[in-house]
Amino acid sequence: MIAKVSVRVRYGPRSGVMALLAVAVLVTAFLGYLVLRPGRAAADAQVLEMQTVQSSYAPLRQYYLTSSYAYNGSQATSACAAGYHMASLWEILDPSNLRYNTSLGDSRADSGMGPPTVSFGWVRTGHNNDTGTAPGQANCNTWSSASGVHNGTTVRLATDWSAADQQDMFVWDVGVRACSDTAPVWCVADKVDGPGTCAIPQPITCGQQVSGYTTGLASHIDWYKCSPWDESGPEVVYSLILPDTFAPYDVTATLSDLSVDLDVFILHAGGCYQGQCLVYDNLSASASGLSAGTYYIAVDGYAGVAGSYTLSVDCNYREIYAPLVLRDYP
Repeated sequence: MIAKVSVRVRYGPRSGVMALLAVAVLVTAFLGYLVLRPGRAAADAQVLEMQTVQSSYAPLRQYYLTSSYAYNGSQATSACAAGYHMASLWEILDPSNLRYNTSLGDSRADSGMGPPTVSFGWVRTGHNNDTGTAPGQANCNTWSSASGVHNGTTVRLATDWSAADQQDMFVWDVGVRACSDTAPVWCVADKVDGPGTCAIPQPITCGQQVSGYTTGLASHIDWYKCSPWDESGPEVVYSLILPDTFAPYDVTATLSDLSVDLDVFILHAGGCYQGQCLVYDNLSASASGLSAGTYYIAVDGYAGVAGSYTLSVDCNYREIYAPLVLRDYP
C-alpha cells in the first residue's frame, strides 16, 4: 500500500528563478505531507507494535454451565457440547483464568460476559467411585447412577460474598444431591483457545494472502447479526489493523480454494463478537469507508461444515490530490 500525492505545477519559461521557486514549492509540499500524514514506515511500525501487543495476550480456556437443567447423575458426562467435557472442579477452580462461553452457557440478568451464580451444577471430583454424602467425594458412582439413594457433588459460584459458608472451595459453594435429581452440568473446553479465535486472533495485513483450515477447531460463533445463515461450523478469526495513516479504507476479504462451504465476515473495530458484524458473503465481503482501528475477519463454516481455504485481504484508500498552479507574472 503506497500513498500517492499528485501536484501540478505550471510556470512560464521567462525566468530560471521561477523554476527554482517551483522546486522549492514541491519540496515544501512534500515535507508538509510527511508532517501531516506520517510515512509508510511509521505506519508499518505502528501495525507491528499493535500486533505484538495483541499477540502477547495469553489464550484462555472456555467453560460454561449448561442452560438445560435436565441431566441426572448418569447423564452428566454426556451433557456438554462438542469440544467440551464435564469439568472437574480442579479445571475450573479459578474462573478468572478462564473465559465463559455465553453462547452455550446459562446466564442471569447481571451475568454480563460471565457465569451465573445461582445454580448448582454437577461437577467431577477427582475421587474414587462414591455414592456417599461428602462433597468432593460423592460422584454418582463415577456418574453412572441415577439412583435416589446415591449422591453426586454439585457446585455453584457464591451468591452471598460475605458468607464464609458459601465459599467452601476458593469461590465455590459446594454441596451434594441425589443422583436421581436433575441439574445443569459444568463443562470445560477440551483444549485452550489457540491462534485464530476472538481471544487470540491471527494477525493479517492488507495485501496478504494466507491458507488455513477450520477442521478440528471449535465453534465459538454460531451466528452473526448481519447474516441469516447458520454458521455452526468451526471458525478462524483474523485481526486486521488499519492505521490512521491512510484512512478511510475500503477493505475486501476474499475466499478461494474452498474444500467446503465456508463463509467470510468482516467485524467492526468495536469488538470480536456476533453483534459487530459489518458485512458477509460466501466468497468475497467488502466494507467501505473504514476508519482506523482493529477489525476482525472470520472464516466460518456454514451449517457445521469444516475444511480448508485461502484468504486474501485487499485494502484501498483515497488518493490525495493537491493541484498547484504557479503563474509567472511580468
